[in-house]
Amino acid sequence: MKHRLYLPWLILALSALGCEQTDDDVADDDTADDDTADDDAADDDTADDDSAGDDDDSSDDDDDTGDDDTEGLFDLPQVSANGYHSCVVWDDNVAECWGQDTHGLLDVPMVPFTMIRVGQHNICGITSSLTLQCWGSEQWGLHEAPAGEFTQLEMGDYHACAVALDGALSCWGDDPYGQATPPAGAFTAFDGATGHSCGLKTDGSLECWGQDAFGNLDPPTGTFTAVSTGGAESCALNTGGLVECWGMYLQSDGATVAQFDVGQWHGCGVHADGSVSCWGNTDEGQQDPAAGTFKAVSAGLYHTCGVTTGDSIECWGCLDNDHGQCSPPAARR
Repeated sequence: MKHRLYLPWLILALSALGCEQTDDDVADDDTADDDTADDDAADDDTADDDSAGDDDDSSDDDDDTGDDDTEGLFDLPQVSANGYHSCVVWDDNVAECWGQDTHGLLDVPMVPFTMIRVGQHNICGITSSLTLQCWGSEQWGLHEAPAGEFTQLEMGDYHACAVALDGALSCWGDDPYGQATPPAGAFTAFDGATGHSCGLKTDGSLECWGQDAFGNLDPPTGTFTAVSTGGAESCALNTGGLVECWGMYLQSDGATVAQFDVGQWHGCGVHADGSVSCWGNTDEGQQDPAAGTFKAVSAGLYHTCGVTTGDSIECWGCLDNDHGQCSPPAARR
């Protein structure tokens, strides 16, 4: 539930990965030039061979750093909120989490991340090599992520799904209603709540599965660019920028936004001018966003956090902030 969602251009961006040159490539090319200059006996053919060899070495280096694997796929920094805690991945791929520290949730693995998603009792992330790492409670099996390479990840309360390179969904965790048993086919995005899940297919249509309550499995028809699920409702962003919701309790009042997210009983959206509006419950100040302009928001159980246009993190919806969930770390510079 409730996270920033990646749009169908993820699939398109993957096809361009082989065409991008990273700083590692440039550095290796410079090394090749230096080696050639030092070797007075080397001819042009030898220099070319050395350069090709360095390119191979650069590919090996990229396996370690992951720069080539993910460039252009993930907008950083990005934030994810749920429960009484939140996480951010900064633009140097360093992740930080804050808030309630149960089950070791704030003990972030020291690996470079491109994406992190927060559940109620677990946290999972996509590393710079496109593999998954999860930590937190061992009760529902969410700490045991599937193997493979993935481009998108979302977490429900007690289950999670990730989009593989071919668009197939891999899900794990609690599955009493079939919410972690996805349908066949290719998807570009997914989101999950407690008992139901919804996915965005490659043709822009929606499909939902799991607990059939409150009309959660009856999404609207049409073409959409993002989907987000909450406690007993779901919403999707159509190609006209309009948020359409189904289920019960939560209505977006026809918000037109560039990006949005649904929490447990509230939602927030970022407009084209960077302003934020929220709808739903107000008991914790959910509809009173922080001042400033934003690029993206993530709505959690009660609180919401957003990435400002200055790449800092701001949070709201915490009247007492008893777990520090609305006290994000300072931006890394």
